[in-house]
This record gives sequence, C-alpha cells and structure tokens, in this order.
Amino acid sequence: MSEFETGPWQVQRKALEGFLTQVSQQAQHVSERHGEVLDAAMSLIAERGLSGASLRELARRLNVSQPSLYAYFKSKDELIEQIVARFTTQTFSGLISELPERYTSVQHFLETVATSIIRLWERPTHVSFVRFMLAVALEKAEYGLLMRRYLHDRGREIAAPLMAPFIATGELDESDACHLFDMVSNTLVMHFIKRRVMHAADDVPGEVERLAQFVVQVGVAGIANRPSLGGASE
Repeated sequence: MSEFETGPWQVQRKALEGFLTQVSQQAQHVSERHGEVLDAAMSLIAERGLSGASLRELARRLNVSQPSLYAYFKSKDELIEQIVARFTTQTFSGLISELPERYTSVQHFLETVATSIIRLWERPTHVSFVRFMLAVALEKAEYGLLMRRYLHDRGREIAAPLMAPFIATGELDESDACHLFDMVSNTLVMHFIKRRVMHAADDVPGEVERLAQFVVQVGVAGIANRPSLGGASE
C-alpha cells in the first residue's frame, strides 16, 4: 500500500479545507437569534409534521409575536431551505474537522466513515433533524430534491477527494468508490433510522459497532475478490 505522502493527499486536504471554509462562512451568515428561530422551527416540525406546525405555536415557543417571524423568512419554502442549510452545514463542517490527515488503506477510510456516522447520531439534535427531513420530504417533491442537493450531493463532494488517492493508484475505480461509500453510510443510517426514529429504542450495547465492522469487512473483501481493473497492475 502506498503511503501517499504527497500528490493526491495534498490535493485531498486542499479540497476539503476549501469545502470547510465554504460551509463555515455559510454558517456565519446566520445570527444567533436567527439560529434560535430555525432550531425551534426544526424541532416543532419534527414533532408535529409540516402541516401540524403553525407559526402561532412557533411564536409562542420563542416568546415573540407571530408577525416578527417574517423578519427571518418570507415563506414556508424559505424556512425549510434555511433549516436544511443550517443543519447540513453544521453536520458536514463537524465531520470534516474530525477527519485524519490521510488514510493508510481503503479499510481505514471506510472505518472512518462508519465512526463519523456513529458519532453524528450521538447528537440529540440529529435525531430531530432526521425526523424533520422525513416529515418535509413527504410533503412536497421539491423538498425531497432539496434534501438530495444538500445531503447526498454534498456527501459525494466530501467523499470524492477522500477516495481520489485510491482511484489514482488503481486500487479503486470511481464506481467502486461510490458503491463503498454508499454501502457503509446507507447501512448505518438505516440502522439508526429504524432504531431511533421509527422505534424510538436505544441501541443494544456494541450492536452498531459490530454492524459497522461487518459492513466494512464485506466491502473490503468485495474489493479484494473482484476482477482486477483494466490497466491496473496486478
């Protein structure tokens, strides 16, 4: 396994640092009070669904007049996008800041992805945010596309430079990289949705860690046993 002291790893860090700067600047555009309004709105929608979340109740929770809320958003669509932008920015900036300088192997990368997802779900606000996303995505097709743009597409933006060094050496092709990332992340996310969102149940001690280890091992074994890539050295 190459050590990647230079070259692709330098490109990787520059790409991630640029992305982190971008999302951090976006977070700074929201004032503290504006953030409190978005947090309260997200919690309310997560609890009651979009149709059951009234501006009257939001104003009551914030102890403000209902008309004053329009200083922060002009429409329901604008409110939804602001909430999604705020929480995805917080999520990705936190994940990027915890990434190691470099990876020693594909397995190391997948283990880091798994650990990051587990830590993310340890945040109480993340469960509420997922409930919020499920509630609004079912309300209107445009909201589902909004979630894709902020979550799926941004996740791929992060994963691409992380996997680039392995693609550069022929250990993976782009399709392998996408499938591995999706397999690990989707498996763990669905586990947490089932346990904490649908069933509202605590995890069995060690259960998610064993699941993460299993899915990483399956991914690594699948790559090791697949036919060699065309043009790659044996």
